[in-house]
Amino acid sequence: MWGTIWLNTGIGFLGFVMTLATALAGNIWLVSLERAFTAFILFFLAAFPLRWLLARVMDTSEAAAGKAAADGTDASPESGEQQTAPDDEPFMPLNTNQIDRIAPVQNPSVVADVVRRLTDE
Repeated sequence: MWGTIWLNTGIGFLGFVMTLATALAGNIWLVSLERAFTAFILFFLAAFPLRWLLARVMDTSEAAAGKAAADGTDASPESGEQQTAPDDEPFMPLNTNQIDRIAPVQNPSVVADVVRRLTDE
């Protein structure tokens, strides 16, 4: 994971201070401190999945950059060149006559049963 427990504590403290500052305007000290402590706990715990997600994103981007550097290609999509994977078969677009030939075979009695069930409801 990226960072340490101090990062979670800092995020929790930031939530504590923000909540205390906003809660003092309309509440007494005890209620404001209670809400600020609750905010500290929630921010502290919410920092764990956020740190994990940030670490995953950073690993993914670093891995992609490392792979592109190993291949000798540019990792940026703005390079203007399309990268193609080596395939055994060349790409062939689907023709419209191929779509027309693939028609589902339906039994008329099954279709009639479906229509009867739909009209009964």
